[in-house]
Amino acid sequence: ITAQIVFFAAAAFATVTLATSIMGQLQRRERQISALFQTTRAVSSSLSLNEVLNHLTRNAALALSTGHSSIRLLDEAGETLNLAAAFGLSKAYQEKGPVDLTHNPLAKEALSGRPVIVNDVTDDARLQYTRQVLDEGIHSLVVVPIIGRTGPLGVLRVYAGQTRRFSDADAQFVMTIARQGAVAIENAMAHEALQRAESERVFAHLHRAADD
Repeated sequence: ITAQIVFFAAAAFATVTLATSIMGQLQRRERQISALFQTTRAVSSSLSLNEVLNHLTRNAALALSTGHSSIRLLDEAGETLNLAAAFGLSKAYQEKGPVDLTHNPLAKEALSGRPVIVNDVTDDARLQYTRQVLDEGIHSLVVVPIIGRTGPLGVLRVYAGQTRRFSDADAQFVMTIARQGAVAIENAMAHEALQRAESERVFAHLHRAADD
């Protein structure tokens, strides 16, 4: 009888453990599907660059249940990544400085076109701001490229407070968000460029009229 009790208790424990694991996976998948839906809806309904970037960072962070993410965009020279949007990060961390590709192998690697996972920030020499990363409570991160029609636009990062937090599947999911975001970012940039050109045209026309 004792052996039977032990057997059934072990079986019940295994069943509960399996059910909990499956439930966790389902909830994770549900968050990711919701994030992709929200991203698709956001990027297709806005031509504001700031709105698009804020939606992307928020959805990426919430989908992976980390609460922290950022987007950095390349400058015109293609040498520096400047902060364009952040979610859940302190002001001090956001203001830590630009990411110089000559001093940041991690960003350079991601911009080559593939996701990069840092399992433990204390054991990765590719980081440029290790002290600031640790001060922010970040212990692992995933970095993916944002690739436009003519080349890289920047990087999307998602941060976590635990080591070895991200899997290859997580990285591929963030890549999916980045691919959707690239289209929206380029559309928003083109729209803002047209608006600037139109404003300059109107200003020039008014200036000529005033001279006449």
